[in-house]
Amino acid sequence: MPIDSFEAGLDWATPGYVPSSFEPVGGNMFISLGGSLRITSDFIGSSASIWLRGLSLSRSLVTNENGQQEEMWGIGASASDWGTGGYFELIDPVVGLAENGWITLEADYKLGSYSNLVGLLGLTGDATTTVLGHISINPSAVPVPAAGWLMGSALLGLVGLRRRKNIG
Repeated sequence: MPIDSFEAGLDWATPGYVPSSFEPVGGNMFISLGGSLRITSDFIGSSASIWLRGLSLSRSLVTNENGQQEEMWGIGASASDWGTGGYFELIDPVVGLAENGWITLEADYKLGSYSNLVGLLGLTGDATTTVLGHISINPSAVPVPAAGWLMGSALLGLVGLRRRKNIG
């Protein structure tokens, strides 16, 4: 999904601007300047919203443990200075069309390779290179056994403190 301001219709300040395009036969897809791609997750744990320039949405066939081929979708960089590769593997991606004509992409995801993630988080430069716009981490809840242990320890401490006051 490259962003290219030199291609007709992609720059919002010029005539003929369209926010996005999808051509399934040729496999051409883009997000125009001023547009964004947001990745969200309902997993408990890390979640991110990223905006990248030079982004590619890829589909490949992989062989599963049963020896059958299945689709694997991913998001990665197609035009960065430090190389190409997958940032995220998309789980059950759904591509839709919003009322305003924008293409939407919703998916759960798992992180791609370590080296590509390090490259994503360590980007430098300006808007002419791949850019990380925003990332946020959602803290996960404390598991029930750990919460019980912490609460139990606190209660025992309070009981011991009260007993000490009564004895003294």
